[in-house]
This record gives sequence, structure tokens and C-alpha cells, in this order.
Amino acid sequence: MYSPLALLIYLLGTSALIALDIAVSKFLSAAGIETWATIRSLIGLSGFVCLIGLDQMIVRSRQSSFLICRLVAVQVPLLSIIVGTLIWWLEFMSNWSYSILLVAGSSATMFFQQYFRSNHLRVRAQVAEQGWKVVTLCIVSGSVIWNIQIMIDLAFITAIIGMIAVSSLSLLQSPPNKLFAQSPEPVSSLYAYGFRFMLSSILLALALYGEQLVVSGLGTSEESATYFTHAVFFLFPISIANGYFAFLIAPWLRDNHEKFLLIVSKYNWLIGFCALVYAISIHCIGLFAWMLIDPTGETSNVTLQFVFFCMCVARTIYTIPSAYIGIFGDKKRHDYLILCQLVVLCLVAGTFYGLYKTEVAQLIYIVAILSMTNVFLRTLLSLRIMQLLSQNRS
Repeated sequence: MYSPLALLIYLLGTSALIALDIAVSKFLSAAGIETWATIRSLIGLSGFVCLIGLDQMIVRSRQSSFLICRLVAVQVPLLSIIVGTLIWWLEFMSNWSYSILLVAGSSATMFFQQYFRSNHLRVRAQVAEQGWKVVTLCIVSGSVIWNIQIMIDLAFITAIIGMIAVSSLSLLQSPPNKLFAQSPEPVSSLYAYGFRFMLSSILLALALYGEQLVVSGLGTSEESATYFTHAVFFLFPISIANGYFAFLIAPWLRDNHEKFLLIVSKYNWLIGFCALVYAISIHCIGLFAWMLIDPTGETSNVTLQFVFFCMCVARTIYTIPSAYIGIFGDKKRHDYLILCQLVVLCLVAGTFYGLYKTEVAQLIYIVAILSMTNVFLRTLLSLRIMQLLSQNRS
């Protein structure tokens, strides 16, 4: 069921994150931008590891919700300590406790959002996902207005802990057994699929967020700030529509499979056209915003603009096969897709190593072009797997 309030909260949270990115790129130093860019990447990467795919299983297997909640309540705190310590040891974050809280907060936010989404509680799902963005923006805005120096990582940690508390109370008010009849799958089955979802999610997160970590780890603070600032204006805004579409489509697919196949077979050309038009619109808005805000005092980099535009097209198309495979994919297809994605990642990583060592181009260009290649190949693979799955189910 369509929820205008859920859409409003989504738009508020997405706009808040974009505004936060712009504020950071405009008012913080290169080191501060690098810190925020690293946090943004870690949010997208770290949470998947601790959840082991159970966040996606709660959408696929709604009747197992209560069991999944119990499993998550145990594994997330334990794994957050391990993953957070590893992130701190690798020096992506300087504070050990903040690193652990970032991982735990990211995991919990993902899980709450999927739990409420699975049960069609869309307003609560959006509050869980978007709340920390609005709160963090308020903290950063206050620091700019009153000229108070703050630590951007502490602002994020404060916001996400507060929103986890709100989501926890909301879950207690709507426990799984009150929302859907419980007949859980075996734990082994949940983890068998969950582990595959986790691998797919990590590979996707590496494709979406890994490039910023590579630039931050191997480049200078100025290179990291340049890459992130261009992503803020020409790449991240693509999530405005993509994110909400992805939020809605998986539960809808679960209940409307035949209708979906009919739409895709009849209007497949229109999907690609809409993705292209949407990417062009986002690019034009980003260029206008760059000229208006002038975040760096210089004109934008045309090469990064073009690469990010191509990535926007691929990411938009990717939302459809990704949701379809998540709902209807069997173990065989998941394994095949994961294997192909690993091969692509290894090829991209090997190519990066060769180009980086020979210094044939600047780091940010190598990373951007190879990241675009990775996203394009992932999209093509996912479309092919979706085609095979739909043929078997039709």
C-alpha cells in the first residue's frame, strides 16, 4: 500500500544526507572530508558482515521473523566487536569504540529497516533508515551556525544510537508474532541463503563504496576530498529515486510475480530509456548545484562527471534484477552470480594494481573508471540471471 508519509520521510532523509555531504565538502577541511567519506563508505560495507544476510532473509521468509530477530540480537553485538576492531586496526577509524559503534549501528539500522519493510510498516522502516541522517545534519548545521568545532564521527555515532533506541521501542510494540503467523524455516536454511545474500551484498557494497576507501587509503587527503566532492554532486543524488524504488519493489515482487514479468516483457525498452533520462536529469541538477555552491572554488572535473553519469545509468537499471534475484533466486543461481562477481572483482583489482603501479593515470581516474566497469558488468550479469530465473518460473 502506498504511504505518502513514508515517501515524505524518505525524501527528507535523502535530502538531509545530500545536504550533509554538501556541508561537509563546503565547510570542512580536506582531512574532515576524508573522515566523513570513510564513514559513509564503512556504513555501506560493515553492516552486511554482521547480519550474515538475515536482514534480507526477513523479507524473503516473513514467517521466520521471530527466529531471525533472536539470532540477530546475539550475533550483531558479537560480530560488531570483531569487525569494528578490524576497521580500527586497519586505521580507517582512529577511535576503537567509535569503530565498533559504527558497525553495530549500521547493522542495526539495516535490520530494522528490513524488518519493518517486510511487514509493510513503511513509515517505521523509513524512520529507521533515514532518522540518523536528519539528526546528523542538525548537529553539523548547528556547529556551522554557532561556529563550534565538532568531530564528524562523534556526531554520526550520537545520531545513530538515538535512532536505534527509537526503532527498538517500535519493534517491541510490533513483535513478529503479532504481525504474521510464525512457522520458521530451519536455522541452517536461513543461514544457507543468508550467507549467499551477505556475499552478494558485500560485493555490491565494494562496487558502490569501495572506491572511496581505496582513494582514501592510497591517495592524499586532497585526492580523497576531490573524489568525494564530485560523487556528492554527480553520483550520490541518483539514490533519491533509486533508493525508494528499491525499498518498494522487493515486497511487491514477492506478491506480484506474474504481473512483474508481464510489465518487463512489454516495456523492457522503456526501463532503459527512463534510466538514461533520470541519469541525465541528475547530472544537470548536479552541474547547476556545483556552479551555485562552488564547493572547491574550481570548475568540476569533466572526466569524473562522465564516469559518474555512466555509473548512474547502470545503478538505476541494477535495482530491478537485484530485487528479483533476492526474492526468487535459488542457491544454484546465487552461487553462480557470486562466482561471476568475484571473477569480475578480481579482474578489476588486478587491472587496478597494474595501472596503479605503472602510474599511467592519476589515482582518482583509475579508480573511477574501474569502478564504473565493475558496476556495468555486475548489472549485465544480474540481468542475465534474472532472465534465467524468470524463464524457469514462467
